[in-house]
Amino acid sequence: MLNYDIRKGKCGLNSHINRFVCMIVCVASVASSTAAFAYGEKRAFYSPMCEYTFSQRYSRWDFMGWLMNKKAMGAFFNQHAITDYAELPVVSLSGDFTGMDKENKKAVRFTYRYKGQSISGYSLTSWQGNSSLEYEKKSYAVTLYKDKDLRGKLKIGFGNWEKDEHYVLKANWVDFSAARNIVSGRLYGRMPNALAANSMSGVQDGFPVNLYINGVSKGLYTIVQPKKKTMFGLKNKDEKKGARLYAAEEKSGSAIFENSSEADEFWELKFPSDKADKTSLNRLTKFISTCTYNEFKDHIEEYMDLDSLLNYMVLSFITLNADGWRKNYNIVTYDGKIWYIRPYDLDCTFGISSVDGFDGELYLDTMSDWVNTTRLWYYVKVCFPREIYDRYLEVRYNQLNEKVVIDAFIDYMNSVGADNYKLDNSVWHRHNSQREELSRIYDFVYKRYDFLDGYMKYEYDHPCWIEAVSE
Repeated sequence: MLNYDIRKGKCGLNSHINRFVCMIVCVASVASSTAAFAYGEKRAFYSPMCEYTFSQRYSRWDFMGWLMNKKAMGAFFNQHAITDYAELPVVSLSGDFTGMDKENKKAVRFTYRYKGQSISGYSLTSWQGNSSLEYEKKSYAVTLYKDKDLRGKLKIGFGNWEKDEHYVLKANWVDFSAARNIVSGRLYGRMPNALAANSMSGVQDGFPVNLYINGVSKGLYTIVQPKKKTMFGLKNKDEKKGARLYAAEEKSGSAIFENSSEADEFWELKFPSDKADKTSLNRLTKFISTCTYNEFKDHIEEYMDLDSLLNYMVLSFITLNADGWRKNYNIVTYDGKIWYIRPYDLDCTFGISSVDGFDGELYLDTMSDWVNTTRLWYYVKVCFPREIYDRYLEVRYNQLNEKVVIDAFIDYMNSVGADNYKLDNSVWHRHNSQREELSRIYDFVYKRYDFLDGYMKYEYDHPCWIEAVSE
Protein backbone atom coordinates (compact mmCIF):
# COMPACT_ATOMS: atom_id res chain seq x y z
CA MET A 1 0.00 0.00 0.00
CA LEU A 2 1.38 3.40 -0.91
CA ASN A 3 2.25 5.81 1.86
CA TYR A 4 -0.37 8.53 1.79
CA ASP A 5 1.29 11.08 4.03
CA ILE A 6 4.42 11.22 1.91
CA ARG A 7 4.82 14.94 2.58
CA LYS A 8 5.57 14.28 6.27
CA GLY A 9 7.46 11.05 5.75
CA LYS A 10 4.93 9.19 7.89
CA CYS A 11 2.32 6.55 7.33
CA GLY A 12 -1.00 7.78 8.64
CA LEU A 13 -2.53 4.33 9.14
CA ASN A 14 -1.25 0.80 9.47
CA SER A 15 -1.14 -0.63 5.94
CA HIS A 16 -3.33 -3.63 6.81
CA ILE A 17 -5.96 -1.48 8.51
CA ASN A 18 -5.78 0.96 5.64
CA ARG A 19 -6.30 -1.78 3.08
CA PHE A 20 -9.25 -3.18 5.05
CA VAL A 21 -10.87 0.26 5.33
CA CYS A 22 -10.35 0.87 1.62
CA MET A 23 -12.02 -2.47 0.77
CA ILE A 24 -15.06 -1.43 2.81
CA VAL A 25 -15.11 1.93 1.09
CA CYS A 26 -14.93 0.20 -2.29
CA VAL A 27 -17.92 -2.03 -1.54
CA ALA A 28 -19.89 0.94 -0.27
CA SER A 29 -18.99 2.91 -3.37
CA VAL A 30 -20.23 0.17 -5.71
CA ALA A 31 -23.43 -0.18 -3.70
CA SER A 32 -24.10 3.51 -4.02
CA SER A 33 -22.98 3.69 -7.67
CA THR A 34 -20.24 6.07 -6.59
CA ALA A 35 -16.88 4.63 -7.56
CA ALA A 36 -14.85 7.80 -7.89
CA PHE A 37 -12.63 6.96 -4.95
CA ALA A 38 -12.68 3.16 -5.20
CA TYR A 39 -9.53 1.33 -4.17
CA GLY A 40 -7.38 0.26 -7.06
CA GLU A 41 -9.24 2.39 -9.62
CA LYS A 42 -7.60 1.92 -13.05
CA ARG A 43 -6.85 4.72 -15.47
CA ALA A 44 -6.31 3.86 -19.14
CA PHE A 45 -4.34 5.98 -21.59
CA TYR A 46 -3.72 5.61 -25.28
CA SER A 47 -0.60 6.76 -27.08
CA PRO A 48 -1.49 6.93 -30.80
CA MET A 49 1.98 6.53 -32.28
CA CYS A 50 3.17 3.78 -29.95
CA GLU A 51 -0.19 2.00 -29.93
CA TYR A 52 -0.38 0.89 -26.37
CA THR A 53 -2.59 1.41 -23.37
CA PHE A 54 -1.27 2.32 -19.99
CA SER A 55 -3.01 1.12 -16.82
CA GLN A 56 -1.81 1.94 -13.36
CA ARG A 57 -3.23 1.82 -9.88
CA TYR A 58 -3.37 5.14 -8.06
CA SER A 59 -4.27 4.03 -4.57
CA ARG A 60 -2.98 7.24 -3.01
CA TRP A 61 -5.98 8.98 -4.54
CA ASP A 62 -8.62 6.50 -3.46
CA PHE A 63 -11.00 7.58 -0.69
CA MET A 64 -8.44 7.32 2.13
CA GLY A 65 -5.78 8.99 0.01
CA TRP A 66 -8.16 11.83 -0.76
CA LEU A 67 -9.07 12.17 2.92
CA MET A 68 -5.44 12.11 4.06
CA ASN A 69 -4.51 14.69 1.46
CA LYS A 70 -7.23 17.04 2.69
CA LYS A 71 -5.92 16.64 6.23
CA ALA A 72 -2.35 17.31 5.10
CA MET A 73 -3.53 20.37 3.18
CA GLY A 74 -5.19 21.75 6.30
CA ALA A 75 -1.97 21.32 8.25
CA PHE A 76 -0.10 22.96 5.40
CA PHE A 77 -2.18 26.13 5.61
CA ASN A 78 -1.89 26.18 9.39
CA GLN A 79 1.90 26.21 8.99
CA HIS A 80 2.05 28.75 6.15
CA ALA A 81 0.44 32.06 6.96
CA ILE A 82 -0.98 33.83 3.93
CA THR A 83 0.31 37.38 3.64
CA ASP A 84 -2.60 39.81 3.67
CA TYR A 85 -0.78 42.95 2.60
CA ALA A 86 2.17 43.49 0.31
CA GLU A 87 3.19 46.86 -1.08
CA LEU A 88 3.46 46.54 -4.83
CA PRO A 89 4.95 48.94 -7.37
CA VAL A 90 2.39 51.08 -9.16
CA VAL A 91 2.59 51.62 -12.92
CA SER A 92 0.49 54.41 -14.40
CA LEU A 93 -0.23 55.03 -18.08
CA SER A 94 -2.13 58.16 -19.07
CA GLY A 95 -3.13 59.61 -22.41
CA ASP A 96 -5.33 58.96 -25.43
CA PHE A 97 -5.67 55.23 -26.10
CA THR A 98 -8.30 55.57 -28.84
CA GLY A 99 -7.73 53.08 -31.65
CA MET A 100 -4.86 51.30 -29.94
CA ASP A 101 -4.39 47.60 -30.72
CA LYS A 102 -1.43 45.29 -31.37
CA GLU A 103 -0.34 47.13 -34.51
CA ASN A 104 -1.43 50.68 -33.70
CA LYS A 105 0.76 52.03 -30.92
CA LYS A 106 0.01 55.08 -28.79
CA ALA A 107 2.42 57.49 -27.13
CA VAL A 108 1.31 58.03 -23.52
CA ARG A 109 2.75 59.15 -20.20
CA PHE A 110 4.47 56.47 -18.11
CA THR A 111 5.12 56.53 -14.35
CA TYR A 112 6.61 53.88 -12.07
CA ARG A 113 6.36 54.38 -8.30
CA TYR A 114 7.62 52.14 -5.52
CA LYS A 115 8.62 52.90 -1.92
CA GLY A 116 9.40 56.54 -2.51
CA GLN A 117 11.08 55.93 -5.86
CA SER A 118 9.47 57.52 -8.92
CA ILE A 119 10.47 57.16 -12.58
CA SER A 120 8.59 59.15 -15.22
CA GLY A 121 8.73 59.30 -18.98
CA TYR A 122 6.73 58.35 -22.04
CA SER A 123 5.73 55.00 -23.47
CA LEU A 124 4.96 53.85 -26.97
CA THR A 125 2.25 51.38 -25.99
CA SER A 126 0.32 48.62 -27.75
CA TRP A 127 -1.57 45.45 -26.95
CA GLN A 128 0.63 42.38 -26.61
CA GLY A 129 -0.01 38.71 -27.34
CA ASN A 130 -1.81 36.57 -29.92
CA SER A 131 -4.73 34.44 -28.68
CA SER A 132 -4.78 36.49 -25.46
CA LEU A 133 -5.94 39.51 -27.48
CA GLU A 134 -9.44 38.03 -27.24
CA TYR A 135 -9.46 38.34 -23.47
CA GLU A 136 -11.17 41.19 -21.70
CA LYS A 137 -8.04 42.05 -19.72
CA LYS A 138 -5.28 43.02 -22.16
CA SER A 139 -1.52 42.72 -21.88
CA TYR A 140 0.58 45.67 -23.00
CA ALA A 141 3.96 46.08 -24.67
CA VAL A 142 5.74 49.29 -23.69
CA THR A 143 8.82 50.99 -25.15
CA LEU A 144 10.03 53.73 -22.84
CA TYR A 145 11.32 57.19 -23.78
CA LYS A 146 12.55 60.20 -21.82
CA ASP A 147 10.60 62.81 -23.81
CA LYS A 148 7.21 63.15 -25.50
CA ASP A 149 8.89 63.37 -28.91
CA LEU A 150 10.17 59.83 -28.35
CA ARG A 151 13.77 60.69 -29.13
CA GLY A 152 15.73 59.56 -26.09
CA LYS A 153 15.25 56.00 -24.85
CA LEU A 154 14.48 55.55 -21.15
CA LYS A 155 16.34 52.45 -20.02
CA ILE A 156 15.35 50.98 -16.64
CA GLY A 157 16.98 48.07 -14.84
CA PHE A 158 14.71 46.34 -12.33
CA GLY A 159 16.55 44.40 -9.65
CA ASN A 160 19.52 42.64 -11.24
CA TRP A 161 18.11 42.93 -14.78
CA GLU A 162 20.16 44.67 -17.40
CA LYS A 163 18.74 48.09 -18.24
CA ASP A 164 16.26 48.05 -21.10
CA GLU A 165 13.54 50.22 -22.62
CA HIS A 166 11.29 47.34 -23.66
CA TYR A 167 8.95 45.60 -21.21
CA VAL A 168 5.64 43.76 -21.17
CA LEU A 169 2.79 44.33 -18.72
CA LYS A 170 1.30 40.82 -18.61
CA ALA A 171 -2.37 40.49 -17.66
CA ASN A 172 -2.33 36.80 -16.61
CA TRP A 173 -6.00 36.48 -17.55
CA VAL A 174 -6.07 32.67 -17.60
CA ASP A 175 -4.05 32.37 -14.38
CA PHE A 176 -5.63 33.92 -11.30
CA SER A 177 -2.50 33.24 -9.23
CA ALA A 178 -0.50 35.42 -11.65
CA ALA A 179 2.37 33.16 -10.60
CA ARG A 180 2.54 30.21 -12.99
CA ASN A 181 4.52 31.93 -15.72
CA ILE A 182 7.22 33.34 -13.44
CA VAL A 183 7.42 30.39 -11.04
CA SER A 184 7.69 27.88 -13.88
CA GLY A 185 10.50 29.91 -15.42
CA ARG A 186 12.36 30.05 -12.13
CA LEU A 187 11.93 26.31 -11.70
CA TYR A 188 13.51 25.83 -15.10
CA GLY A 189 16.52 27.82 -13.88
CA ARG A 190 17.06 25.23 -11.14
CA MET A 191 17.40 22.33 -13.58
CA PRO A 192 20.79 20.73 -14.35
CA ASN A 193 22.90 22.74 -16.78
CA ALA A 194 19.98 25.10 -17.41
CA LEU A 195 22.27 28.11 -17.52
CA ALA A 196 24.33 28.87 -20.57
CA ALA A 197 27.99 29.80 -20.33
CA ASN A 198 27.00 33.39 -19.56
CA SER A 199 24.91 32.33 -16.50
CA MET A 200 21.64 33.42 -18.14
CA SER A 201 18.81 30.89 -18.38
CA GLY A 202 17.02 32.70 -21.19
CA VAL A 203 13.68 32.19 -19.45
CA GLN A 204 11.32 35.04 -18.72
CA ASP A 205 11.32 36.57 -15.24
CA GLY A 206 9.06 39.20 -13.74
CA PHE A 207 7.43 40.76 -10.68
CA PRO A 208 3.89 41.88 -9.69
CA VAL A 209 2.61 45.46 -10.02
CA ASN A 210 -0.70 47.28 -9.87
CA LEU A 211 -1.60 49.02 -13.13
CA TYR A 212 -3.62 52.22 -13.53
CA ILE A 213 -4.73 53.64 -16.88
CA ASN A 214 -5.88 57.26 -16.80
CA GLY A 215 -6.28 56.95 -13.04
CA VAL A 216 -8.51 53.86 -13.19
CA SER A 217 -7.28 50.62 -11.62
CA LYS A 218 -6.76 47.73 -14.02
CA GLY A 219 -5.80 45.35 -11.24
CA LEU A 220 -2.84 43.03 -10.87
CA TYR A 221 -0.24 42.76 -13.64
CA THR A 222 3.26 41.39 -14.01
CA ILE A 223 6.20 43.29 -15.49
CA VAL A 224 8.09 40.73 -17.57
CA GLN A 225 11.09 40.76 -19.83
CA PRO A 226 10.39 40.68 -23.58
CA LYS A 227 12.01 38.26 -26.00
CA LYS A 228 15.28 40.15 -26.32
CA LYS A 229 19.01 39.59 -26.19
CA THR A 230 19.18 40.79 -22.57
CA MET A 231 17.24 37.69 -21.43
CA PHE A 232 19.98 35.52 -22.89
CA GLY A 233 22.99 37.60 -21.93
CA LEU A 234 23.77 38.41 -25.56
CA LYS A 235 25.88 41.42 -26.51
CA ASN A 236 26.05 43.16 -29.86
CA LYS A 237 29.60 41.90 -30.34
CA ASP A 238 28.31 38.29 -30.17
CA GLU A 239 26.89 38.62 -33.68
CA LYS A 240 30.40 38.16 -35.06
CA LYS A 241 30.64 34.82 -33.23
CA GLY A 242 27.50 33.61 -34.99
CA ALA A 243 25.07 34.29 -32.11
CA ARG A 244 21.39 34.23 -33.09
CA LEU A 245 18.08 34.31 -31.23
CA TYR A 246 14.75 33.23 -32.75
CA ALA A 247 11.20 32.88 -31.46
CA ALA A 248 8.83 30.28 -32.89
CA GLU A 249 6.01 32.22 -34.53
CA GLU A 250 3.92 29.45 -36.10
CA LYS A 251 2.63 26.06 -35.00
CA SER A 252 3.67 24.56 -38.30
CA GLY A 253 6.45 24.24 -40.84
CA SER A 254 10.06 24.58 -39.80
CA ALA A 255 9.03 26.11 -36.43
CA ILE A 256 8.03 22.59 -35.39
CA PHE A 257 10.74 21.00 -37.57
CA GLU A 258 8.23 19.36 -39.91
CA ASN A 259 9.87 20.50 -43.16
CA SER A 260 13.16 21.85 -44.38
CA SER A 261 11.85 24.96 -46.10
CA GLU A 262 13.53 28.29 -45.52
CA ALA A 263 12.83 29.43 -41.97
CA ASP A 264 11.84 33.03 -42.66
CA GLU A 265 8.06 32.78 -42.29
CA PHE A 266 8.03 30.45 -39.30
CA TRP A 267 10.59 32.09 -37.01
CA GLU A 268 10.93 35.66 -35.78
CA LEU A 269 14.52 36.88 -35.54
CA LYS A 270 15.15 38.60 -32.19
CA PHE A 271 18.92 39.00 -32.46
CA PRO A 272 20.78 40.52 -34.15
CA SER A 273 19.16 42.43 -37.06
CA ASP A 274 16.59 41.42 -39.66
CA LYS A 275 19.39 41.07 -42.19
CA ALA A 276 21.26 38.42 -40.22
CA ASP A 277 22.39 35.34 -42.07
CA LYS A 278 20.05 32.36 -41.47
CA THR A 279 22.41 29.60 -42.57
CA SER A 280 22.75 28.17 -39.07
CA LEU A 281 18.99 28.06 -38.47
CA ASN A 282 18.30 26.46 -41.86
CA ARG A 283 21.01 23.89 -41.14
CA LEU A 284 19.22 22.96 -37.89
CA THR A 285 15.71 22.74 -39.30
CA LYS A 286 16.85 20.76 -42.33
CA PHE A 287 18.62 18.16 -40.20
CA ILE A 288 15.71 17.56 -37.82
CA SER A 289 13.07 17.52 -40.55
CA THR A 290 14.92 15.03 -42.75
CA CYS A 291 16.98 12.80 -40.45
CA THR A 292 16.24 9.20 -39.52
CA TYR A 293 15.90 8.05 -35.92
CA ASN A 294 19.43 6.70 -35.87
CA GLU A 295 20.82 9.87 -37.43
CA PHE A 296 19.02 11.94 -34.82
CA LYS A 297 20.38 9.87 -31.96
CA ASP A 298 23.94 9.87 -33.30
CA HIS A 299 24.21 13.48 -34.47
CA ILE A 300 21.67 15.74 -32.70
CA GLU A 301 24.36 17.01 -30.31
CA GLU A 302 26.16 18.45 -33.33
CA TYR A 303 23.15 20.72 -33.73
CA MET A 304 21.40 21.13 -30.38
CA ASP A 305 22.32 21.02 -26.72
CA LEU A 306 20.88 17.75 -25.39
CA ASP A 307 20.58 19.06 -21.83
CA SER A 308 18.31 21.86 -23.00
CA LEU A 309 16.08 19.34 -24.83
CA LEU A 310 15.87 17.07 -21.79
CA ASN A 311 15.18 19.97 -19.43
CA TYR A 312 12.49 21.39 -21.69
CA MET A 313 10.77 18.03 -22.05
CA VAL A 314 10.90 17.09 -18.37
CA LEU A 315 9.82 20.55 -17.19
CA SER A 316 6.89 20.42 -19.62
CA PHE A 317 5.81 17.04 -18.25
CA ILE A 318 6.09 18.18 -14.63
CA THR A 319 4.35 21.53 -15.08
CA LEU A 320 1.95 20.22 -17.74
CA ASN A 321 3.12 22.90 -20.17
CA ALA A 322 0.09 22.55 -22.41
CA ASP A 323 0.94 25.42 -24.75
CA GLY A 324 4.64 24.77 -25.21
CA TRP A 325 5.08 21.82 -27.56
CA ARG A 326 4.44 23.55 -30.89
CA LYS A 327 5.05 27.19 -29.98
CA ASN A 328 6.09 29.44 -27.10
CA TYR A 329 9.75 28.57 -27.18
CA ASN A 330 12.90 30.41 -28.19
CA ILE A 331 16.07 28.96 -29.66
CA VAL A 332 19.47 30.60 -29.22
CA THR A 333 22.99 29.86 -30.39
CA TYR A 334 26.09 31.56 -29.05
CA ASP A 335 28.50 30.20 -31.68
CA GLY A 336 26.37 29.62 -34.78
CA LYS A 337 26.56 25.84 -34.34
CA ILE A 338 24.90 24.52 -31.17
CA TRP A 339 21.33 25.64 -30.41
CA TYR A 340 19.61 25.80 -27.01
CA ILE A 341 15.82 25.68 -26.65
CA ARG A 342 14.12 27.69 -23.92
CA PRO A 343 10.45 27.83 -22.84
CA TYR A 344 8.49 31.08 -23.02
CA ASP A 345 5.03 32.07 -21.79
CA LEU A 346 4.43 29.41 -19.14
CA ASP A 347 1.07 30.56 -17.78
CA CYS A 348 -0.79 27.50 -19.14
CA THR A 349 0.78 25.16 -16.61
CA PHE A 350 -0.14 23.37 -13.37
CA GLY A 351 -3.69 22.55 -14.40
CA ILE A 352 -4.47 25.46 -16.74
CA SER A 353 -4.67 24.61 -20.42
CA SER A 354 -6.87 27.29 -21.96
CA VAL A 355 -9.17 30.23 -21.35
CA ASP A 356 -11.48 27.81 -19.54
CA GLY A 357 -9.16 28.05 -16.55
CA PHE A 358 -8.18 25.38 -14.04
CA ASP A 359 -9.05 21.72 -14.60
CA GLY A 360 -8.23 19.54 -11.61
CA GLU A 361 -8.23 16.35 -13.71
CA LEU A 362 -5.42 17.47 -16.01
CA TYR A 363 -2.84 15.91 -13.69
CA LEU A 364 -3.67 12.67 -15.56
CA ASP A 365 -2.63 14.09 -18.94
CA THR A 366 0.13 12.08 -20.65
CA MET A 367 0.60 14.86 -23.25
CA SER A 368 0.97 12.11 -25.86
CA ASP A 369 -1.20 13.97 -28.36
CA TRP A 370 1.45 16.70 -28.45
CA VAL A 371 4.68 14.76 -27.98
CA ASN A 372 3.86 11.91 -30.33
CA THR A 373 2.69 14.17 -33.15
CA THR A 374 5.54 16.71 -33.04
CA ARG A 375 8.66 15.55 -34.83
CA LEU A 376 11.34 17.04 -32.56
CA TRP A 377 9.82 15.88 -29.29
CA TYR A 378 8.87 12.46 -30.58
CA TYR A 379 12.43 11.91 -31.78
CA VAL A 380 13.81 12.97 -28.39
CA LYS A 381 11.38 10.60 -26.68
CA VAL A 382 12.24 7.66 -28.95
CA CYS A 383 16.01 8.14 -29.02
CA PHE A 384 16.77 9.15 -25.44
CA PRO A 385 14.42 7.22 -23.08
CA ARG A 386 17.09 6.55 -20.45
CA GLU A 387 18.25 10.16 -20.44
CA ILE A 388 14.68 11.46 -20.10
CA TYR A 389 13.87 9.10 -17.25
CA ASP A 390 17.14 9.81 -15.46
CA ARG A 391 16.59 13.56 -15.77
CA TYR A 392 13.05 13.20 -14.47
CA LEU A 393 14.18 11.22 -11.43
CA GLU A 394 17.01 13.65 -10.73
CA VAL A 395 14.90 16.81 -10.69
CA ARG A 396 11.75 15.19 -9.29
CA TYR A 397 13.51 14.15 -6.08
CA ASN A 398 15.99 17.03 -5.86
CA GLN A 399 15.86 20.38 -7.67
CA LEU A 400 12.10 20.28 -8.33
CA ASN A 401 10.66 18.10 -5.59
CA GLU A 402 7.19 18.83 -4.22
CA LYS A 403 8.45 21.12 -1.46
CA VAL A 404 10.61 23.18 -3.82
CA VAL A 405 7.75 23.67 -6.27
CA ILE A 406 5.15 24.59 -3.67
CA ASP A 407 7.53 26.86 -1.74
CA ALA A 408 8.23 28.72 -4.98
CA PHE A 409 4.50 29.38 -5.41
CA ILE A 410 4.13 30.39 -1.76
CA ASP A 411 6.97 32.88 -2.02
CA TYR A 412 5.67 34.50 -5.20
CA MET A 413 2.01 34.62 -4.17
CA ASN A 414 2.91 36.06 -0.79
CA SER A 415 4.91 38.75 -2.59
CA VAL A 416 1.59 39.68 -4.21
CA GLY A 417 -0.47 39.59 -1.03
CA ALA A 418 -4.11 38.65 -0.50
CA ASP A 419 -5.30 42.27 -0.62
CA ASN A 420 -3.93 42.76 -4.12
CA TYR A 421 -5.67 39.59 -5.30
CA LYS A 422 -8.88 41.01 -3.85
CA LEU A 423 -8.27 44.26 -5.72
CA ASP A 424 -7.93 42.37 -8.99
CA ASN A 425 -11.15 40.49 -8.17
CA SER A 426 -13.01 43.74 -7.60
CA VAL A 427 -11.87 45.14 -10.96
CA TRP A 428 -12.52 42.07 -13.12
CA HIS A 429 -15.28 40.42 -11.04
CA ARG A 430 -13.52 37.09 -10.75
CA HIS A 431 -14.45 35.15 -7.65
CA ASN A 432 -11.32 33.55 -6.32
CA SER A 433 -8.85 33.94 -3.49
CA GLN A 434 -5.16 33.47 -2.92
CA ARG A 435 -5.82 30.57 -0.56
CA GLU A 436 -8.15 28.80 -3.00
CA GLU A 437 -5.67 29.11 -5.84
CA LEU A 438 -2.75 27.92 -3.72
CA SER A 439 -4.89 24.95 -2.60
CA ARG A 440 -5.45 23.97 -6.23
CA ILE A 441 -1.76 24.21 -7.03
CA TYR A 442 -0.79 22.25 -3.89
CA ASP A 443 -3.22 19.47 -4.73
CA PHE A 444 -2.21 19.41 -8.39
CA VAL A 445 1.54 19.17 -7.69
CA TYR A 446 1.23 16.08 -5.49
CA LYS A 447 -1.23 14.36 -7.80
CA ARG A 448 0.85 15.17 -10.87
CA TYR A 449 4.02 13.69 -9.37
CA ASP A 450 2.13 10.64 -8.17
CA PHE A 451 0.85 10.09 -11.70
CA LEU A 452 4.18 10.83 -13.41
CA ASP A 453 6.14 8.46 -11.17
CA GLY A 454 4.17 5.57 -12.63
CA TYR A 455 3.77 6.93 -16.14
CA MET A 456 7.41 7.89 -16.74
CA LYS A 457 8.61 4.51 -15.48
CA TYR A 458 6.08 2.71 -17.67
CA GLU A 459 7.09 4.74 -20.71
CA TYR A 460 10.75 3.91 -20.14
CA ASP A 461 10.09 0.19 -19.68
CA HIS A 462 7.74 -0.13 -22.65
CA PRO A 463 9.24 -1.31 -25.99
CA CYS A 464 7.76 1.62 -27.91
CA TRP A 465 10.69 3.68 -26.73
CA ILE A 466 13.06 1.61 -28.87
CA GLU A 467 10.90 0.27 -31.69
CA ALA A 468 11.45 3.26 -33.96
CA VAL A 469 15.21 3.27 -33.46
CA SER A 470 15.48 -0.29 -34.69
CA GLU A 471 13.60 0.45 -37.92
